[in-house]
Amino acid sequence: MESAFAGGLGFVLVEGEPGVGKSRLLEETTTIAGRKGALIVWGRCLEGDGTPTMWPWMQAIGTLLESLPSAERQQRLAGELGRLAQPRHGVPGGPLMPDSGTQFRLFEEFADVVGQIAARQPTVLVIDDLQWADGSSLQLLSHLAARLPRCTALIGALRNRAPTPGSELTRFLATASRVPGHRRIRLGPLAPDEVAELVRRETSQEPVSGVVRRIHARTAGNPFFVRELSRLLVTNQGVITTDAAMRAEVPATVRDVVRDRLAGLDTDAQDLPTASTTDTDPTRSPTRSRNAA
Repeated sequence: MESAFAGGLGFVLVEGEPGVGKSRLLEETTTIAGRKGALIVWGRCLEGDGTPTMWPWMQAIGTLLESLPSAERQQRLAGELGRLAQPRHGVPGGPLMPDSGTQFRLFEEFADVVGQIAARQPTVLVIDDLQWADGSSLQLLSHLAARLPRCTALIGALRNRAPTPGSELTRFLATASRVPGHRRIRLGPLAPDEVAELVRRETSQEPVSGVVRRIHARTAGNPFFVRELSRLLVTNQGVITTDAAMRAEVPATVRDVVRDRLAGLDTDAQDLPTASTTDTDPTRSPTRSRNAA
């Protein structure tokens, strides 16, 4: 981000397991950049076959064009960008990218409008949940990363498990690694002292060491699990004790997430976590829960 504000550029990919805090990191980062005067442009990929092709860029182009003067915006809409900004029947411009020449022109025009805007103010482009991006969206991201204008930061976030990156995402990551200045940030689980800080923030209580150790063991340091378990404990107990941290049932929010992830596995894989135990708590065994999730 500092490079973009100094007239350079930055290209960063943030990766980690679900619930580790990727989106939160991006939100905090863009909040700071917005306070410094940057234009913040978000695109979020969605899970599901019904999501339109190029969906994250359909979101992003709207924000970009809104920052242009009216005459320039109309000029851009009359070009290839109109395919993204004015979709018909949920599909950008009807048949998307009917030939490679059309695709290249669209990609070039997108990079050009980013450069036009970045020349006026620092611009931050954020694409979240890349594990669900379609092939065309990843191709545009690759193109933009290679042609990134000055005063621009390009940030992407993706899960490195659940689901496992597919071939198109793997190909994009390999291409991204060759972009000069590319950085890869992997977020890992919280350490015990970080778990203590998160519990403190969520509950306004000073957790004793036994509570911290137990919550850390049950959650494997996953921030989402830590937060939800802490909230459940303070709601049910008032004051969190070590015994309560050990015996508390799984928060409904955590149970729903784990069940959703298991639903995507085949029958044998779904049976594996319960094959050797009758324990229904998916967070009691950190190794098992992390692998299943």
